[in-house]
Amino acid sequence: MKLDASLIRNCPDHGAHLGQVCPRCNIPQTIVTPVANARATFHQLKIVITGQIMGGKNNIIITRTGHRFPKPSWAKWRDDAVRQVKQCIPSGFTPFNTPVNVRLDYIAGDKRRRDMPAIVDAIFHVLEKAGVVTDDWHLWVTESSSGFNKQYPGAVITFL
Repeated sequence: MKLDASLIRNCPDHGAHLGQVCPRCNIPQTIVTPVANARATFHQLKIVITGQIMGGKNNIIITRTGHRFPKPSWAKWRDDAVRQVKQCIPSGFTPFNTPVNVRLDYIAGDKRRRDMPAIVDAIFHVLEKAGVVTDDWHLWVTESSSGFNKQYPGAVITFL
C-alpha cells in the first residue's frame, strides 16, 4: 500500500524527513488516520462561484447597541453564493474537518481595488455555510491568482 504523504505527521520542530525518526530530536513520524479520507475521495474538488465577489468586511452594519448584521445586499449575495456552492458539491460528500489547502482563482468584474483578505474571508464563510468545511479555520490558501473579466467575474476554489 502506497502511503499518502498528507497522512504523515512530521516532526513539528524540524519538518519532513526521509527516515522514520527525526535525526535531531528522535521523534518518530506517526500516521494520521482520518475518520473519512475526504482528500483522497474528493481530490481536486473545484467549486465555482459566478458573479462579483463581495467582501464582507465593509458590508456589516453595527447598531448603536453593538448588534452586528450584514447589509441586505451582501446577505443576498451570500445566499446566492451558498446556493451555487451547494450545486458544485458531489453527492456523498463529507465536509472537510481537517486542515486542507486550497487554490483561489479570483476574477474581478471591474478594475476597482479590492481587499484580498475581505474577499478570502467572504468566500471561506460561504464555503462553511454551504457545508464544504465544518469550520473555515480548516482552509488555507496556498496558491492564488487574480484577474479581470467584465463578462465573467467570480472565483474558482480548488481543493488540493
